[in-house]
Amino acid sequence: MRGTSVLGGDLNYGSYLTSDIVYADPSKAWLSGFADDDGSSYTNWIRSGSSLPSGAETAREDSLCDYYYNIKDTIITIVNGVPDTNIVSSDYPIDQRAEYEGCVYGTWAPYRLVSFLDNHPGFVPTYYFNDDNDQAGSWQEARNSSSVPSYVWNDMSGLSSVDIVFTADTTKWTRCPVIEMGSDPTLTEGGARKFSLRKHASVDKNGLDDGDGEGMGWFPGYAINLETGERLNIMFGENSTLGQYNGRDMIWNPTASGAGTSFGGMHYVYVLGTNSHQFRFNANYSTVECPRYDEGAWARGKLQPLTTANQGMTGSAIRQAEELFSSVMWCGMPTTNIFASGNANVAISEKSPLLIPTDATVQIRVRRPYMTNWNAAGLGPNAPVNDNYPMYQFSIAGDLATIVGDRATAESALDYITVVPNPYYAYSLYEGDQIQNLVKITNLPPECYITIYSVDGTVVRKLRGPSSTLVSGHGSALTSVDWDLKNERGLQISGGVYLIHIKADGVGEKLVKWFGALRPVDLNSFQ
Repeated sequence: MRGTSVLGGDLNYGSYLTSDIVYADPSKAWLSGFADDDGSSYTNWIRSGSSLPSGAETAREDSLCDYYYNIKDTIITIVNGVPDTNIVSSDYPIDQRAEYEGCVYGTWAPYRLVSFLDNHPGFVPTYYFNDDNDQAGSWQEARNSSSVPSYVWNDMSGLSSVDIVFTADTTKWTRCPVIEMGSDPTLTEGGARKFSLRKHASVDKNGLDDGDGEGMGWFPGYAINLETGERLNIMFGENSTLGQYNGRDMIWNPTASGAGTSFGGMHYVYVLGTNSHQFRFNANYSTVECPRYDEGAWARGKLQPLTTANQGMTGSAIRQAEELFSSVMWCGMPTTNIFASGNANVAISEKSPLLIPTDATVQIRVRRPYMTNWNAAGLGPNAPVNDNYPMYQFSIAGDLATIVGDRATAESALDYITVVPNPYYAYSLYEGDQIQNLVKITNLPPECYITIYSVDGTVVRKLRGPSSTLVSGHGSALTSVDWDLKNERGLQISGGVYLIHIKADGVGEKLVKWFGALRPVDLNSFQ
């Protein structure tokens, strides 16, 4: 008897579909990322796959395994006629087939699968906000991330397809919190601990103090939930101890250097969802409802207690940060070589997102059931369209639209006329039994005339093209005719080369060469 899986796990097979980076100008590809690599603990930042702990590892080794969920099975055996019940705990990989390990070439992942060790993007409070700095304790918690509420309650069934756009167009930029990624508060700016707001004046789109307190900046772009059409909130990080990698200026401007443990200044990107989900912290349940884009106000409020308290953290501050990270859908470790690197010695103009040469869109597609309530409660419109089900639109403008009444287009379409199969070797998939011979002349214009000749010019058969008034069972116009490989007198033709001439009045003519090798008549078929 199988029990219930831990929330945040039990990923359905096949949820990941495709991902890519698409540029407005493909000749100016500029965006890359630090790709996941299981060969090193430093680069193994996506815990996707089936590497589970055996129980013999140290806590540190255990923490490097892929993330899994736990199911408690109830085993009932009969001992001397008396039922004996035992609870057996079993581990199952969250993403057994490692589908998400290659998401956007290994540079983006669902937050639920992101590592929180070795300068990675995942939030875990034990090491950074406990006075005893119990690193071994955080390793132990990382065994299956089941001790970290922001992971346990980050349910991957809430993943949505997204477009994350990077652009130099400042009118489309996203106001957002900037998070400290430095792990040593004796070195970080203002003594900020990791995951708190940066202890730096908030900046405007030019990277200058804007008078809005601390910890707020601008992400150069935006994110859209393709299921709901909502604009999403974003956060990004930087490590203020890595000024040489642009980690101290409150600007999203990663460098391509520092791949070992610095990751180009740690400008990690977090994309938040809007779905409502349950959350538990210290046995207290609540409902977390992350809003659609609100200029980062909700996320800032969740991080403010963590930032204010800083030393000697309170449970309330940790809880609010956990709620925030339980709402993160996607996380990326992007990088680029378009920005100059350096701190005070480099002008902002040399490392500004205004240098982005062309829009880059990170496209991530996942499979979702067609249902309602993909966003948080209360966020729907007063007069919902399509009963709050996802609604899509598409366009057939340009090359997709059917062109009618154009002579040049009709003439060029004659080039698509063909015979299937060609050559014919005594069999085709169109034949229903062993005595039938059949090929199709396809892509025909309506009301055309078809004449089949032998190579010496003898007329073998005449056929008429499909009528303009006839449609197939699917409602589309017929564009083919069948030839049973017989002549005008109903006799089977001999094998060889034939010339098929198609004439469409007012359009033009087309000549197709066809070869067929026919099989002998099988008299046994008549028994």
